[in-house]
Amino acid sequence: MAEINAKFQSIFDSVDADRSGRISALELQKAMVGTGENVTFEACQILISLFDHGTGSIDIHGFAGLFELSELWKSVFKNFDKDNSGFIDAKELRTALRSIFKGLKFDTAYVKTLIAKFGSQKTPPQANDREGLNDEQFLLACAYVQKSAVVQKKK
Repeated sequence: MAEINAKFQSIFDSVDADRSGRISALELQKAMVGTGENVTFEACQILISLFDHGTGSIDIHGFAGLFELSELWKSVFKNFDKDNSGFIDAKELRTALRSIFKGLKFDTAYVKTLIAKFGSQKTPPQANDREGLNDEQFLLACAYVQKSAVVQKKK
């Protein structure tokens, strides 16, 4: 097994309330809020589903993997959020997804589906009514694509 970063271990231990060695979506939310991320419980459920093997909770290895993916996705989001609005439009989203999920095709219809599924009805004022996603929505869209890609590989 890979060695776990002390930072991840410390965060994990601080939210593993029952000391079971596994954390739930609620505990993940506390961990993410503790690191400055404002994420919903529903978002945490989706993120946990990437690593939970159907149990609804993750161990330290799943937690570390989730945080590493999350950091990668946040970095990509910031790279494509050229105006620092906290929002990327459909064109930027498509390019960002291609940079993360090399080899997967992202046609316009699929990108619009992701925006419809994960985007909110309101865009920030600086978005000028463009369709797109904020940073948390982008994280969820990436989790969805990641999970879909894994399912496709298993077929």
